[in-house]
Amino acid sequence: MSCYVSVITSSSRGALAVLRVWGPRAVEVVGAAWRPRRGAGFEVSEVGRPRLGLIGAGLGDEVVATLISRAPPQVELHGHGGSAALTLVLDALVVAGATLRPPSDWVRDEAGSALEAAALVELTRAPTARVAEFLLDQSLGALRRALEETAVLCGGGPDELAAVRARLTRLIAVGRVGARMVAGARAAIVGRPNVGKSSLLNALVGYERAIVDQAAGTTRDVVSSRAALDGLPVEFVDTAGLRAARDDVEAAGVAAARGVRAVVDVVILVFDRSRPLESEDERLLAGRDDRTILVANKSDLPNAGGLASRGPMIEVSAARGDGVDDLRAAIAARIAPHPPQPGEAAPFLPEHLAAIEAALELLHSDRPDIARARLLALLG
Repeated sequence: MSCYVSVITSSSRGALAVLRVWGPRAVEVVGAAWRPRRGAGFEVSEVGRPRLGLIGAGLGDEVVATLISRAPPQVELHGHGGSAALTLVLDALVVAGATLRPPSDWVRDEAGSALEAAALVELTRAPTARVAEFLLDQSLGALRRALEETAVLCGGGPDELAAVRARLTRLIAVGRVGARMVAGARAAIVGRPNVGKSSLLNALVGYERAIVDQAAGTTRDVVSSRAALDGLPVEFVDTAGLRAARDDVEAAGVAAARGVRAVVDVVILVFDRSRPLESEDERLLAGRDDRTILVANKSDLPNAGGLASRGPMIEVSAARGDGVDDLRAAIAARIAPHPPQPGEAAPFLPEHLAAIEAALELLHSDRPDIARARLLALLG
């Protein structure tokens, strides 16, 4: 019979380490490794009652042991978080018969489906409260239930199949946002030199992340910083100014800037409203797409004109902060045009989204049975 132990606190340094011991022999193994400060051995412990004892060779380390359940057998151990103390405890448990497993294995063993297990694993590293709430909904079965119900409808008539198509279309829309929430979105700040890109990065993230100077071309590499907009994790990327490079270093920075622009979720295209448009501005405007937000910076200076006819612009002063909140809201709306509502089912990993998109294609090809199999395969 088996017994496993997982460290379920972060691997970074901390004052406390939490371990979960599970499997048919969990109580027996903890009883062999853990020595009570007072009273009988661990085997007679009451469910839910914390008990203080020692684990490890020599004097050992103080550990609080709690029997979580007898069926299935699970024990939680709270000990010191230092690496030496944690190693002492783990070694003793392994000698007693436990096998060390990653925490994701324990989560999968506990969860009701592969989807719920994956949500729980992602929940442990959620970067914002909004992302955590979204993943908690999925860990409690929101996506599983939606897929189960939708799979049943795949066996129905035209009305049911129309409902399936509508459901999958909505899942794909919110799933594109859900995947961005979990992985984090990327927004590139792009423009020619000296339009205020670095100042805008600093204003968006709220601290001096990039060096700002009046000399054009100060940013000669990709500079990034993470922030949260309306609870959405975003990595802002400040790129080298786009122009004909004057040396090899600047040329490398410009090439990197063009590469970043190709792979981000949002492109913040910045212009200096206090100066006339230049040829590079025109090239940038010609290359914009539906990811692009146009920004007219330096609204604290006199307007040189020329931008008003080029499309909707958000006017900001990165130096004073004017309009920056409006820009943050526009970026969040571009990242999450169809955000999942509280409690709503939504895919949250790229493989979930790909499987649901494939199922919708199968429905359009009049293959509902295969579409149903694709949806059920996600449940694990």
